[in-house]
Order: sequence, then C-alpha cells, then structure tokens
Amino acid sequence: MKKWLMLLLLLLIPMGTASAEVLAYPVPAGTPTEQAMFQVTADGQEVGVYSDYNMEFYEVSFAYFHFTPDTAVEVKVRPDFPFQEVEVLPKKPERAVAVEDGEITLTLTEPGEKLSFVFDGDYQAYALHLFTSPIDPELEKKKDAFGVRYFGPGYHDLSDQEVVLGTGMTLVVAPGAVLNAPVVVYNASNVIIEGGGVIMMDKKSAVNPEYGNIVVTLNHARNVILRDVIVCSHRPQNWTTHVYFSSDVTIDNYKVFSPQYASTDALDITNSQRVRVTNSFLRSCDDCVTIKGLADAAKPKDAPPNEDIHVSATQLWNDCNNAMVIGEESMAAYYDNITFRDIDVLYSYDDRDNHERLDERAVMSIVTLHGTDIRNILWEDIRVNNCQRLVCFNFKDSFWFGTIQGNQEFPGGAENITLRNITCESSNKSSIANEILIRGWAEDKLFSDITFDNVVVDGVRLTSMLNPYVKVNEHVRNIRFQ
Repeated sequence: MKKWLMLLLLLLIPMGTASAEVLAYPVPAGTPTEQAMFQVTADGQEVGVYSDYNMEFYEVSFAYFHFTPDTAVEVKVRPDFPFQEVEVLPKKPERAVAVEDGEITLTLTEPGEKLSFVFDGDYQAYALHLFTSPIDPELEKKKDAFGVRYFGPGYHDLSDQEVVLGTGMTLVVAPGAVLNAPVVVYNASNVIIEGGGVIMMDKKSAVNPEYGNIVVTLNHARNVILRDVIVCSHRPQNWTTHVYFSSDVTIDNYKVFSPQYASTDALDITNSQRVRVTNSFLRSCDDCVTIKGLADAAKPKDAPPNEDIHVSATQLWNDCNNAMVIGEESMAAYYDNITFRDIDVLYSYDDRDNHERLDERAVMSIVTLHGTDIRNILWEDIRVNNCQRLVCFNFKDSFWFGTIQGNQEFPGGAENITLRNITCESSNKSSIANEILIRGWAEDKLFSDITFDNVVVDGVRLTSMLNPYVKVNEHVRNIRFQ
C-alpha cells in the first residue's frame, strides 16, 4: 500500500493506536470483561485483551490487531502468572517462539493467523487466543452509506434492544468497537455483517426470548455474509450463532469466543441449505459446529433438510460436547452433502461433570435423536491436537440424561460416510481417549458404507476393526479401511 494512502487511512481512524503497518485498540471503557491475565503488544503497541471464565473458572482471553501484509510484526505476550512451557497452536515447526524472563516473543508476517497459547499442557487453565487480520481501508467509507449501521471504536451498549437487519442492510462493527446487543436477521436477504470488531451479549435479552438470547441469529434469511467479526456470549451461557431455516450463507474469518459452561454452542446450523464456513475460529463450552433439525413438524420428512453445508480451513476448540456434530435434535427431512475439510481441532473435551460417562460426544459425531436419512458425509484433512473420544456415530432416543427426547420410530439410517487423512496426536489416558464408537439402531436403521482412509491415531494407521480404539455393534455394515 502507498505510504500516503496508509497515513491518510490512519488519520481517519479515531481512538486507536497505530503505526504505519499495525492497528491496535485497547478494550473500550465500559466493556463487560473479566481480569485479563495477559499483556500483549504488537510492534510495541498495546493490544486490548478481553477475558471470560472457562468451565474450570480460569480467566481465558482473546486479543486482536490488524496489520498490512508483507510486514514483520513483533508480538510479545506476557502472562501474569508463572509458567514453564508454552504451546503455540496450531503447531508449525517453522514458527520461531522465544521465551525469556516470562515473556513470549514471535514475529508474524502475514495477517490472518489465529494463534492459541496453552501453558504447561493445561488446556483447562489460562489460555490466550490471538487473532490477526489485514487492515481494510474500505470500512471507513461505509460509515455514512445508505443501508449501513456503523459502530465505530468504543463501547456501544444496546443490550436492552436488538439490532435488526432488513433486506439489503449492512452492519459494520469496526475495529476497536464492541457492540453489546443481540443481532437478528429475520426474513430478510442480501445482508452483510462485518467489520473486525466485537459483537457480544453480557445478559439474557428481554426483548425477544425466541431468539434474543443468541448473539447472532439468521432466521429465515437468504444470501447473508458474516465476516471478520469476533462474537462472544459473555455470561449469558447461550448459543452464540444460529443459522435457522436459512440458505446461501457465507461465514468467513468469523471468530467465536464463548468459553463459559455450558450451552455456549459456537455455530448451530438448523434446517438450512448452502452454508459455507471458512477461515474461522470457534471456541465454545459446548458444540463448536452442530447441524440440527429443530422443525416443528409431525415427522422429519415434513421438515426442511440440512443440505450442502461445508466447513473448511477452520480451527475448533470445544471444552465440552462435540467439535463437529451432525444431528442431536434431527427433525429434518434428510442430511446430505456435508463436508468438514482442512480443520484443526485444538482441543476437544467431553464433559466437565460427566467425564467418560456419555456416549453422545466426540471430535467427529453423527448422533441423531429422530429417525431420518443421513448420507454423503465427509471429514477430510482433519488434524486433532488433543481430544477425548475421536468418533461417535450413534442413534439415540434421548439426549443429556433424558432431558432432550427423540423418536426413533421414524425410519432412517446413515450411509456413505468418509473419514480421510485424519491425524490424531492426542495421548490422553482416559477410558474413551481416541475411541471410535459406531452404533447402529436396528437392522432397518444402520450405519453403512463407512470408509476410513489414511486415519492415523497416536502414530498408528487404522487398518481393521481389530484396532482396540474401534468399537462397533451388530447394526453396522460395510466398513472399509484403506
């Protein structure tokens, strides 16, 4: 970028601290947050650190800044607690990380990286997630544009309202901004939510209980783009993002930070079609990505399907439940053409209070409560860093100790499921660590035609059902290992 253009851009952006290449903001005054256990700088500039409690009541944090491509930015992270070792995830051998006198230093050269810092191997204690993005010189131009709701740097408390976006509208939450409000797209199309700032909720909404307790809801929406924002449900312990009865949705460079226990799903996709998720980071204390059927219908066949849904180039961290799950509530006509590709699962845990007791959660899951047809499912190029159960394919008639009821009297089954190029480096010692659990329901409701292609667990490639990790019942057909 020309130097004069970069300088002009920086003159137009208020409140932040910036060099010619780096744009960083403090946490705006008034923002609901917890004690930050980290100090972060980028090229010497303070980077605001946002915090919340995880399931073990440790403060975990995120921070973000923007910079121009082809720029070497020195990042320093100083934890406010002693530590012996630090992991920077996803693991890359070429990444140089220096630690001296309790301070971590590394250099970033291309915006877009999403880094997680884990200390002394304890994934349930303090952690920092650092997000970087390129500076967008076009954002400021949208401030006064027709059909745009623009929130600039600072704290915007609309928690007693909701931000409703109609057809053709754009919501911009700029870098340095925090918007505290539920955001809703209802029965609308051609909508954009973007900007680089933070959208959050710090209390349950009294405005619209139907979907007001979710931070971002797309309800009967079409042709919607969610990009570049950071979203968190700070304290309400509700879902974070719900794509409900919607179609043609693009989610790009979307960051979710919702670590409180529990029910803080990062992304729920329900009875929807043609959904693309890419280049994102999702941390939750429940499912990261869950594809549900929640239709109010007499039977699944009467409900809209979940079809043509693809998640790629994304990082996942679930402190409870599933990293990627198809089903749970499954009142949908069918599930078809669903892929997860090029995924880094940084951490996947089953449950805080019922560890090892539940057969309904894993890194990669198909768990259905209602009989329906599930077909053409692909997990490919999945890298698992730390997990409990690896795979869970299961039909059930109730969920979470019977609190959520299903109905397997409806016909159905699951077929043509492929797991290709999966590496799991997790070396946990629990009774469900790295387990591959597959249970069909009956002879007329099977899991069938399942392919394990180059699946490597703890350094060993799976070649047959004789592997001790593989546990299969009698209602499973045609499993292939290659």
